[in-house]
Amino acid sequence: IPFYGELGSVNPVFVTEGAAASRPEAIVSEFIESFTLGAGQFCTKPGVLLVPRDSAIVERLADAELPKAAPLLNPRIQEGYVKTLDELASQSSVSVLRSGDADADLGADPPGPTLLTTAAADLLADLREGRDEVFRECFGPTTLVASYDNEDELLAVGQFNPRGHSGGMFAGGLAGGDAGGLAGGVGESVGESPPAFEPVTV
Repeated sequence: IPFYGELGSVNPVFVTEGAAASRPEAIVSEFIESFTLGAGQFCTKPGVLLVPRDSAIVERLADAELPKAAPLLNPRIQEGYVKTLDELASQSSVSVLRSGDADADLGADPPGPTLLTTAAADLLADLREGRDEVFRECFGPTTLVASYDNEDELLAVGQFNPRGHSGGMFAGGLAGGDAGGLAGGVGESVGESPPAFEPVTV
């Protein structure tokens, strides 16, 4: 009997203001490579990317080249993916930034990579109230980009983040104590620029 051992996790990636200003192109390239790896069917896939609202990250993601659509493991996973994606995209605080195939709908089979956007404030409200409507796993080639207004919001998401399989941080310009606190939302350590978005040390 086939067993696909995906155990469920959101795996957020945190981008500090300093990192976003110094290397936005590299961050976008590495993040796209990671969330689309294996058509997003890894339990370590980054499901949320937190970026400064006034950075170039969101604009670059909107214009970046995305991989072509790829089939999911089986029809049941495809069905679950479409259901979760529809539920996420239907939230009043969530918008579709782009989909890999502009001519296809979100329920296409095979699915193209999809980027959703929200505000970090709405993500925080979802976490604090335990609704799991926005901060949730979407198993497949979809990720949520949350824009924060200041690094206090970034740190707050790190404090509320439930345990996951993985996480990552593009660091730069964050005070040592704050970086250490944020590490609680990433893993046991903080990364400078982790291409696979697993915890690494500075």
